[in-house]
Amino acid sequence: MSGRELVLVGTGAFVTQDAWGPGVIARSLAQWCAEQGGPRRTLTVVHRSRRGRERFEQAWKTIEAECPNAPALRFLHADEATLPRTVAEAQALFVCVPDDAHADYVELGIAAGTPTWIVKPLTGEGRASAALAEAAGSTGTPVWVDYHKRFDVSNRGLREALDREELGAPRLVSVRYSQPRDLPLDGFAWAGGTDVFTYIGCHYVDQLFYVLPGLEIEGVSAHGIEGPVHARHGGRAYDTVLARFDGRWRDRPVSAQFEVGWSNPLGSPTKSLQIVEVACDRGRYFLDQARRGSERWSDQGVHVPNPWFFSRVHDPLTDSARYQGYGYDSIRHFLDFTEAPDARQAALRANSSLPWIEEAARVDVVLDRVRAALQAD
Repeated sequence: MSGRELVLVGTGAFVTQDAWGPGVIARSLAQWCAEQGGPRRTLTVVHRSRRGRERFEQAWKTIEAECPNAPALRFLHADEATLPRTVAEAQALFVCVPDDAHADYVELGIAAGTPTWIVKPLTGEGRASAALAEAAGSTGTPVWVDYHKRFDVSNRGLREALDREELGAPRLVSVRYSQPRDLPLDGFAWAGGTDVFTYIGCHYVDQLFYVLPGLEIEGVSAHGIEGPVHARHGGRAYDTVLARFDGRWRDRPVSAQFEVGWSNPLGSPTKSLQIVEVACDRGRYFLDQARRGSERWSDQGVHVPNPWFFSRVHDPLTDSARYQGYGYDSIRHFLDFTEAPDARQAALRANSSLPWIEEAARVDVVLDRVRAALQAD
């Protein structure tokens, strides 16, 4: 590996920008590179269309203004024959493309032995993800799936509290998670090829495994609710998915119920409604992960940001603005891993609290079961 070049595949909203805020990936990579010091690094952006390249170039103008020491930029089309060699020579590969292309680029990273970071879910399909996890294990290639909610302090606090069983055994985990309906109606051309539970609900399936390590899921049921999104796309594109899991944790029964949907109206003050409740033997936990105590009122309405996820704030230590939050942490920790000494890397790879490929593959097995339950409903 050259140790100076990062490769990014994808130029979509999570990379660059959407109506709800700045793209996480491009800004995180620029900031991390700038803060490492030493010779200037290179970011190679792999695009699949001219429009994608132009979108990235436009966003990069803002990023360079915010981050003068950002890496040098070069572009490569996804079909160019030099892509495998470019990936093989890179310090790390970042993949942010629609789900149906995930496996192709993860396989590219594994074949090259290049540490790979990919947006969730791994593939969304249990068998395909298990095969990728086996291949990564056989080659020793680190693959990190962006289940960034593992770094959200509210989820970390919940895990610690449940581990101590301060309110007794958990019996029921309830999740409400929804995003704006205009995303699949007007923004995501690929929305008809997936379902909302696979696309965003996977985050909270991963959270179950994180806050309840060793959880065994036994029964799965699901029901899809049809509305304007389903009318537009048909197939698996339900407006809302209701799902229930029954299982065991520490040899005691525990259940989880989910309401996951494209159900936020266009005037929503925040992109994601995220509410988690846990009923235990001696009490309850309430986690409002949408309203983080910050609001902005203007003539255009009320906006409720999530400053804990990804926001540009003043840093007293540097007396300058920089990005922070658990969205950035998922990228920063992975990149720090790629530069850590061998012993440190081995310890981190053995840590199942981090979102390595083996953890993500378990999520996709559950997603298979949810889809099967939807088909049987």
